Amino acid sequence: MVQYNPGILEHLAETGRRSLCPSSAVRINVGTSSCGLAKGAGLLRDKLAARRDWALPVKVTGVGCLGACFAEPLIHVRLPDGRHYFFGRVDGKSLWHVIRLVEGHQPTSYLWLTAVEKEPGRLQGFSDLSITGDRQTSLARFFKLQRRSISHSWGFIDPQDIAEYIATGGYFTLRDALQQFSPEKLRQLITASPLLNLDDRQPPAPLEAPCMTVGSSTELTPLELALVENNPHHLLESLLLTGYALGFSQAVIYIPAKHALAAALLERAIATAREYGLVGDHILGTDYGLEIAVAHNQTHSGGATAPHGLTLEPLQPLAHIPGLVRRAAGSGPEQPDTRVFYLSGDLKSHGFVEVPAEEDLPALVQTITNKSSGSWKALQVEFPNGTFLPFDNQTTKSANTTGFMFHELVVLDRHRCIVDRTLAAINTQTPRYCAGSPACETGIAALKTKLSLLTQGQGYGGVLEEIEAIARQVARETRCPTGCSPAQLVLSGLRYFRSEFAAHAAGYCPTIACKDLIRFEILQGKCKQCRCCYLVCPSGAVKNRKGTVRFFVDDRLCIKCGACAQTCPFGCIKPVSEAFSKHEP
Repeated sequence: MVQYNPGILEHLAETGRRSLCPSSAVRINVGTSSCGLAKGAGLLRDKLAARRDWALPVKVTGVGCLGACFAEPLIHVRLPDGRHYFFGRVDGKSLWHVIRLVEGHQPTSYLWLTAVEKEPGRLQGFSDLSITGDRQTSLARFFKLQRRSISHSWGFIDPQDIAEYIATGGYFTLRDALQQFSPEKLRQLITASPLLNLDDRQPPAPLEAPCMTVGSSTELTPLELALVENNPHHLLESLLLTGYALGFSQAVIYIPAKHALAAALLERAIATAREYGLVGDHILGTDYGLEIAVAHNQTHSGGATAPHGLTLEPLQPLAHIPGLVRRAAGSGPEQPDTRVFYLSGDLKSHGFVEVPAEEDLPALVQTITNKSSGSWKALQVEFPNGTFLPFDNQTTKSANTTGFMFHELVVLDRHRCIVDRTLAAINTQTPRYCAGSPACETGIAALKTKLSLLTQGQGYGGVLEEIEAIARQVARETRCPTGCSPAQLVLSGLRYFRSEFAAHAAGYCPTIACKDLIRFEILQGKCKQCRCCYLVCPSGAVKNRKGTVRFFVDDRLCIKCGACAQTCPFGCIKPVSEAFSKHEP
């Protein structure tokens, strides 16, 4: 049993503050979560750490992802006077510019962003900085509308350093909850919030060792992986608060075996927290105890190998609990509820963002991309499945009022085909059907077949009504997200983009995206008869007109590779889509 030290949190917090803001050393943060490591951040960190000829003391630290995945590998330099410099897309060649800055030289054009601490010596996250310069404006725009709560320390603290987590306020919320709230009061606080949706989930029947399980052994979403890799102690504190409120003494976190880094960080965090009396028996000197373990195997589809108890999946709602308790205990600033999600799709600045729950999503996208609303067609919520929303303020504002959470927001530009995107999303889903509803497996297979007919130009009268009827039946009868999500995606597509589905049923694709519904047309008025298309066509589909020297594309031979359009130096070959018969013109 660990002997409890009443001042341990304050001691660790001070240690963490000195580590985050060293007064006589330069701190270099290298983003070394999975996304950064995949782009070579580990090698950059090792090169910086191996140097022994720095002019000043230098501390090189591997930190989590700042959220700006488009800028990886990202290196952040803090000077002793509180100035901060951010370098994006660093490689072996541009690393020298980071080194020169640390040695006292003026920043170069490779610098993306400069900032200064609002209160020198106090640094918990990006909100404690004031931007003073943005040579690469995409990074400044990315953070402009964000209000970080869950992710406030991402990219600033070492995920393996419990002292740095405590310096940002970690585990003080747990202590306040144990001192100020009874389990019943804390349970009421949590269940009153829509975050966990526990109103109908009473704790299991009394057991000798009631257990709650979180996560999934088959797949973690990018957001769940980021929650674990960037701040594992935050997840542990969330579990400790939930276990105290709901009366559990055991918790199991399921992490897929392929996510070795996440599992290793969690196991190390559990061991460190146990060392300081934050996990195990008599947490923080109280009678409350919770054992936490990491596991890789969990039976799905009707199996029951997991310990009996409460299952909380996904991880995202858990991450909101410390902030919720902090506000109730009066130990944190009043902040609006936020949502964290991964922003991706047809935009360059992809990454994790955290914004107020009522944030105008189209305005967020326009701010980050610096493009008008006319450039975008739709938002796809929680890819690969979920819901389509048209890119307009009124519809997304209505969706925001429902308070729903999502893991990913995919931005689709006006050139994207909704029908093709719907089919691709359903095909991406891994089929794991339970035995609860036969309509789930058979219905989704039927949806795939009929959507494929639309993209192949084999639509017919009444096909949209058939697709809608199948989707409604699946949504009505299915008992799990595996069936409900694709059905809702189809229904939302038909609701907001029915004209596009109808066009496919009529034999053409308005966005010229479906390969089987397009043909290539040579604009005779612009053609210079250079023969480039004729020479490059792999199927011999480009031919001379009989009796002339002009060229045309024979639709019967064309394989839709697009080589002719890409090769034409005059831009006179265009893909078109219309209801047409494949015959020689």
